[in-house]
Amino acid sequence: MLITECLLISAGIFLNLKLFECESNVELFECESNVELFECESNVELFECESNVELFECESNVELFECESNVELFECESNVELFECESNVELFECESNVELFECESNVELFECESNVELFECESNVELFECESNVELFECESNVELFECESNVELFECESNVELFECESNVELFECESNVELFECESNVELFECESNVELFECESNVELFECESNVELFECESNVELFECESNVELFECESNVELFEYFAPNMHPAFDRALLREAVKEAERLRTLMTDAEVQRPAAPDQNQRNDGAENNNTAQH
Repeated sequence: MLITECLLISAGIFLNLKLFECESNVELFECESNVELFECESNVELFECESNVELFECESNVELFECESNVELFECESNVELFECESNVELFECESNVELFECESNVELFECESNVELFECESNVELFECESNVELFECESNVELFECESNVELFECESNVELFECESNVELFECESNVELFECESNVELFECESNVELFECESNVELFECESNVELFECESNVELFECESNVELFECESNVELFEYFAPNMHPAFDRALLREAVKEAERLRTLMTDAEVQRPAAPDQNQRNDGAENNNTAQH
């Protein structure tokens, strides 16, 4: 059993080795606000290079955000301060960056009132040319959402219509911090299950739902408890949590040795089965209640 555990742990460490081999990256893993950075495959290369550590510490490294692959960096509420700085406005004034705003998944960038100046740029006018989603405005319960000008673009996307048609979801829309959750089509099924509502009520869980690759994790009821507690961040810091690495590592490192992991898992399952069988076959002295039950069963069988 010890050998198997070591094998599994080694497999998990091997998969994530690039991330952990740099001591200077440790502080990145210790900060809760950085968790969402690790959920996206495209960010892995950023964490592999020691020289990139300073990029995450300095707000002035604006060029990081010019790359489409880093768009998910903008989805986290903790990054809002980056957008609140006037010196970053030049990023959005450049026509070549317009494509960042054309993607529906980037709509959350426009949700923050402090970003209003972004909309004052003529090159972004095309984003506001769509006014066809009139049906969204016909629901009185959504009126408060429309009172905030910065949320208007949320209603321009037809794919979000079904979310607004369900009265039970209204309370979710009342919280501005949850708005970005509704922008991802793949998350729709999550909102249809009443038992998942409590997950969305906790602001600290928001970043977990922003990554499409995590959707399958939320579909399994047994995983729900992991996401409900803020203190579970330490789960990702502990090497022994192999099952967590088995999910995240394949996504972060597509070129990892899948065969090694499969063999490790198979061996672990085989040994678990042997141990279970041994426990079942081991004779145990029945207690008084078991003896009485056995006697009653024999009498019943005789009748």
